[in-house]
Amino acid sequence: MDDVWHWLGVYAVSISGGFLVDYWIKFLRRDIADRYKDAPNQPKDPSIASLDWSIGTIERFVATTLTIFAPTLLAPFVGGWVALKFAANWQARKQGDEGLLAKHRLVALIGSALSFGWAIGVGILANPESALAWKQ
Repeated sequence: MDDVWHWLGVYAVSISGGFLVDYWIKFLRRDIADRYKDAPNQPKDPSIASLDWSIGTIERFVATTLTIFAPTLLAPFVGGWVALKFAANWQARKQGDEGLLAKHRLVALIGSALSFGWAIGVGILANPESALAWKQ
């Protein structure tokens, strides 16, 4: 039964890291909103939507699982996941300031990097031997 609590704790720490990522991304989005107040396609609310938070939770869960149990599959997953996220949002803002759009995409990329970094770090702490798989 101790193993169950151990793994539940690992996943709770991994998934809760989203609050830290969420805080930083909100800061960046608000900064962009302040700088581009008059842009035609600027979102009114720079907060993180529940869909974005859910996607981040799933990516941290999967990344933590792969880091612990199948570390060699982590890199293909991260690459594919980020590509799918960008492809899904590619046409999200069809008109407006291209510089603003690029900034929002960079914020999304930063969010993904922070989210994956947190999940991978937690996975390595839970199973330090998993890092050896990347040594080759």
